Amino acid sequence: GLVAVVSLVRPGGARLRIKGLLGSTMLFYAGWALLSLSWAQDAALTFRRLVVFAILCLAAAAIVRRFSWHEIVLWTLFATGLYLLIGVSAEVALGTFRPLAFGYRFAGTLHPNSQGINCALLLLSGVAAAETDKRRRILFRACALLGLLFLILPASRSAFAAALFALAVYWAAVHSSRDKIAVGLGLGI
Repeated sequence: GLVAVVSLVRPGGARLRIKGLLGSTMLFYAGWALLSLSWAQDAALTFRRLVVFAILCLAAAAIVRRFSWHEIVLWTLFATGLYLLIGVSAEVALGTFRPLAFGYRFAGTLHPNSQGINCALLLLSGVAAAETDKRRRILFRACALLGLLFLILPASRSAFAAALFALAVYWAAVHSSRDKIAVGLGLGI
């Protein structure tokens, strides 16, 4: 939190602005979360969680101010890919990596649901990086495919559904109306 505050106070970086419906919705959500302290049954626990939420919001604001969108996507790809590599290495070393066994859920160094979120972020960042960086498109698509494969292994339904929804929203935001109509008709047929 302290590093985020120092980064926000230091000169340089992009100017933070609240733009459009998304920015207003994010401010509303943060305000609503802060108001939750007034109706919480356990005020101490709620306060601690609000402090963590505030630190995460400050860190997000500092990251957005200092890095470009493309740099954030590449960092997400690198960090989630490294986490996946460490997780696979840990399971192989411990002898617990058995993807074909009944009831197996890939966890790596995390809970399977958290690993599912990590793999979903790898998939999404791989797709976004492949769209923006034409030179290394094959590498980024391979990372996205790896993220999809390992997204299935933790058997986290929430992470899987959220990743598919996020991919649909991203695809709809990036592609033209003609592409959307063609895909919609194809899916309808």
